[in-house]
Amino acid sequence: CQAMVTYFPYTNMKLSDIAFYFSIQDYTSLLGPNQLDLSIPDLPNVVLRAAYPIKIPIHSCACSPLLPNSTTRVATSINYTVVDYDTLSGISNAIYSGLVTYRDIGDVSGITNYNLIFPDQSLSIPIPCACPANGSSPHPDDGRPAEIVLSYQVQKGDNLSAIATAYNSSVPDLRSFNGNITNHDLNDADILFVPLSGTHTHAHLRARAKLRDPDVRGHGPWGEVYKMLRCGLQMWGHL
Repeated sequence: CQAMVTYFPYTNMKLSDIAFYFSIQDYTSLLGPNQLDLSIPDLPNVVLRAAYPIKIPIHSCACSPLLPNSTTRVATSINYTVVDYDTLSGISNAIYSGLVTYRDIGDVSGITNYNLIFPDQSLSIPIPCACPANGSSPHPDDGRPAEIVLSYQVQKGDNLSAIATAYNSSVPDLRSFNGNITNHDLNDADILFVPLSGTHTHAHLRARAKLRDPDVRGHGPWGEVYKMLRCGLQMWGHL
């Protein structure tokens, strides 16, 4: 299926660099989810603030037989090329802001010695993701079940109600997609799956986003993220 992930950049970062790190060939696919206007001058070089949440489309979310838990779905379309002085832990914690562990990067990339990587080596970046479950409950606003699932990295002070409100989801669906998790189970940097309804998937594109200091509103193309595919296998026991 297709999915989304919320990325908190570790430093101020150009839009084109974010696209590069997530193997997105056309940076304009980031415009719609983040309300960036195509008419902004020199758009690829626009700098987005560190730690500001950026929504990234994941074009392939599937189970990986290379991970210890082969039923876990991960992004299978993101690759990273090692440069001088890189380490797996640095790639995991800095570039990808802890969205994926260095062990998982090593395992799916066929690395047996986690301390030994080489410049120009290609790594797979298996960020956890999820597919809509057949049993997801309809959203109270529009009566439609989830059409896409967002991987959200828990931030300090978060709770289920606040996350559900921010993404127009629901606490029951958050709990259903995350093993009946409660607020007491939330830890900073945990990955939480947030099911989004079809109406919210479109409406969220109109939410405000900040670019540097000014407010930016846009109606950029959402591209193929609208065209959701359902996975044959479902997470959390939904078949």
